[in-house]
Amino acid sequence: MNAMDLDRAAASSGLTREELLKRAAVGGAVIVAGGSLVRSAQGAPAGLAASTPKRGGTFRIGVSGGSAKDFIDGQNIVTRPDQARIVTGWETLVVFDSQFKLKFDGLAGEITPNKKGTVWTIRVRPGIEFHNGKTLGAADVSTP
Repeated sequence: MNAMDLDRAAASSGLTREELLKRAAVGGAVIVAGGSLVRSAQGAPAGLAASTPKRGGTFRIGVSGGSAKDFIDGQNIVTRPDQARIVTGWETLVVFDSQFKLKFDGLAGEITPNKKGTVWTIRVRPGIEFHNGKTLGAADVSTP
């Protein structure tokens, strides 16, 4: 196939050689510009990437189905937005696996009942700290 045949075939499909070259040039410019953006982001001042967290402030979370008037009540979890807020903001002691058996990948390392099942002993995993640096202890998981 010669150049004239290629031109005719391209023209019949709606794309001329000139249009192809224009599109290729634009595509190349986009790739070059994208690479420049990546290099400039990598060369950002070190203070942006390694800044220390600021304490205090307001924790805001947006969830589908929620509203600005919602509040968090751990005793009244009724909707999916409630569940999303609780799961995002707090860690559980234990979770259930797919067979509904306790899975110890939360804060608790062990939970054992007395013989009557009236008193439960919860041993928390060591080394767990709150956001303020306080170490997790028995009083943090006990009930009154």
